[in-house]
Amino acid sequence: MIRRVSVLALTIPLATSCAVAAPELASGVTEAPAQAWSAPPIDATFDYRIGGDYPLPDGDEVVSRGRYAGEAPAGVYGSCYVNAFETQSDDGGLHRPDARSRWPAHLVLSELGDDPDWAGST
Repeated sequence: MIRRVSVLALTIPLATSCAVAAPELASGVTEAPAQAWSAPPIDATFDYRIGGDYPLPDGDEVVSRGRYAGEAPAGVYGSCYVNAFETQSDDGGLHRPDARSRWPAHLVLSELGDDPDWAGST
């Protein structure tokens, strides 16, 4: 019985602390939280920007770019890709969490060399 009470005593505060409160209207109806993102346009042309910024082809409405590639052009839906198995060269003294020197040596397969079509990637 004591165990059940202890579990219940911990469960209730944890459950209520994780809940997201939605604003309540004067009528007593709970308002849905505002959407923080929007989906890309349906049937939009898409560019997967790898290796830096470059002008988008005419008509492209969506671009996926690297974290350090800058902002998406005005009027273009942008997303940021993450490649969990890629590391970047330690260049220019920039503090980058994906720099090769920040990964454990046994995880970086540098003996494979750089891919000439994907400059700076290993």
